[in-house]
Order: sequence, then C-alpha cells, then structure tokens
Amino acid sequence: MNTVATDLNMKYGAVSASLFNAVTDGSELQSELKKKNNLKNTAKFGELFETMSYGLNCKNIFHGALQAWKGKEQSSRKVNFKVKICCNACCRIPPPSPSDEQYVTFGIGDKKIAGW
Repeated sequence: MNTVATDLNMKYGAVSASLFNAVTDGSELQSELKKKNNLKNTAKFGELFETMSYGLNCKNIFHGALQAWKGKEQSSRKVNFKVKICCNACCRIPPPSPSDEQYVTFGIGDKKIAGW
C-alpha cells in the first residue's frame, strides 16, 4: 500500500519516491498509475488504484490518494480510512492457491509524520 498525493506524482513523498526508485521502471509505474485515473491530473481523496509490481517481490501495488497532512487528528482519521479501503480491495484478490498466505505491507508516512 502506497500513499500518494492527489496529483499521483510518485516522485514526491518518502514512500512514493522510494517505490518509484525501487521498481524496475519507475516511469512505467507512474504511467500506469496515471492511466488508472483516466489520465486526469488529480485523483479524489480516498481513491485507490492498483498497479503491477514492476519487479518488486509482490503481485500488486495499491496506491491510495491522500490529502496533504493537516494535523495529527484530522489526518490520522484519513489514514485509517485509507487502510480500510486497501484491506477491502486486497480481500477481492484471490490467493494463487488455498494454502498460500497473503500479506499486505503499508508504507504510510513521510518526514512530516515520522514521529507519529
């Protein structure tokens, strides 16, 4: 789970930028993310987008559009909301076989909430 600003620019934000640099082709990941939003310049808060993993050790990457950090109380509710949306989306993806376990990793935060 990646948190991304509503402009979907993965070069900004600690988690998004790390993913952008870690995948085999960050520009392809960025392009797919924009296509998932029908090439619009901004996404709505709360929207969730699923992309391929581009070489990461996972099947998919979920990107949740969050608004700018505006204080601990307000933003923590938004993060909780985003986690719920992502968990619901992940539950729709069947595991490769019934015995396989599924894991979700959340990368939530940037330098503004590092002490949160």
